Amino acid sequence: MFLAVPCSPPSRPLLTSCHHSRHPRLSTKIVVLCGTRACQTGPGTRGLLRSILDLILDEAVFEGTSRNNRVVEWKSPEELDQVVELGVSAEPLGHDKLLRLVRDTIRYSVKTGHPYFVNQLFSSVDPYGLAGQWLGDALNPSLYTYEVAPVFSLMEEIVLKEMRKLVGFPDGQGDGIFCPGGSVANGYAISCARHHLVPEIKTQGLHGLPRLVLYTSEDAHYSVKKMASFMGLGSDNVYLVKCDSRGKMNTTHLQEQIQRTLDEGARPFMVSATAGTTVLGAFDPLSSISTICKKYGLWFHVDAAWGGGALFSQQHKHLLDGIHRADSVTWNPHKLLTAPQQCSTLLLRHQGVLSSCHSTSAQYLFQKDKFYNVKFDTGDKHIQCGRRVDVLKFWFMWKAKTRVGRKKVGECVPATLVAVERKDVTATGALVTDGFDNMDCGAVQAVERVVGVACASAEERDKGLTQQ
Repeated sequence: MFLAVPCSPPSRPLLTSCHHSRHPRLSTKIVVLCGTRACQTGPGTRGLLRSILDLILDEAVFEGTSRNNRVVEWKSPEELDQVVELGVSAEPLGHDKLLRLVRDTIRYSVKTGHPYFVNQLFSSVDPYGLAGQWLGDALNPSLYTYEVAPVFSLMEEIVLKEMRKLVGFPDGQGDGIFCPGGSVANGYAISCARHHLVPEIKTQGLHGLPRLVLYTSEDAHYSVKKMASFMGLGSDNVYLVKCDSRGKMNTTHLQEQIQRTLDEGARPFMVSATAGTTVLGAFDPLSSISTICKKYGLWFHVDAAWGGGALFSQQHKHLLDGIHRADSVTWNPHKLLTAPQQCSTLLLRHQGVLSSCHSTSAQYLFQKDKFYNVKFDTGDKHIQCGRRVDVLKFWFMWKAKTRVGRKKVGECVPATLVAVERKDVTATGALVTDGFDNMDCGAVQAVERVVGVACASAEERDKGLTQQ
């Protein structure tokens, strides 16, 4: 229950904090509304916001993604510090100066939606995703209890279930969350896998446990090692598995590494396979790895942060054959599906593991006697408290494009190119690989600029949308 208290008049001290009772028997929260917020939404501020919006659309979205303009106007750190007023001002700036700061920020930033931007595994500016991101920022919610984010609490559960259906979990059952990046999603997977094996670790810690070992390929994302170190497992206990000539995990060597662990008296507990490696875009043999995991009783995780988007493509989803047998999946719509940053998920086959592993049942927030179904109070199962509504931008994209089927949502999948540097190939722009199954079209040499092949500019896409 909420009580909204009017703000103090300007002549009196302003209260800007939000207070709540921590007594377990009291669930009413008193929210103090600050008058300065209302003052900041007057006619002058509205005009500034409209001007900023026009500036963003014109210079960041349309001009910033035009083939006629540069990806970035490069400045060294020393030069950039001179041309952009980055220091904090002693006095508030006027609207004209604020608009200039917006323009300078756009001017010297990398235009990641530009057709020629191929530096990272994300790109494009999706107009529906951008609208969803703006809406989420305008409402400024935090996603942990239904009472403070009712629409988004339901939205997240629905979208996650649809994603689990695409993965192949029976009837989309299981669990999941949107989390801040694929690295964190992989960390959640390691945490759940460890808890599934030794649940007492939540209360007793690592003391007295056997040495736990997990496995991933030598081409896997570095976050697996980072998260193992962060969680106290130790990066030395991430045993790397060799890859074949196509960048796929060698399952024979995987079994050798598992046997090595057993011979050392340590305990294997997890394999993290990759669906779309960072450099080659390779897809590990998921079905074979799943069979090995079942043989040894290991948690099977698939890092499909990049390659998960292929599940939307009838032509390419075979690359992820066997993913339906996974215990957990990392999938980032902000990569292959061009949702705005950040939009990352962890999907689990098992219900209740996230909550069992991470919940603390804080009574001032997660009471069980509320006036609605508290299963939608999902905040206790993450390690965060406050959390952005990253689901909104992807949900809005999905709603806008689903009318023409999944191929529309995954329209960028067949055009995806993976950049890789090969010193034994001259800079001709020829394919480095033969397109075996690294996203169908193979890889392009990174040392030569790739032009006109990745995605259309925002202006070109806008024309296409208006013609539909």
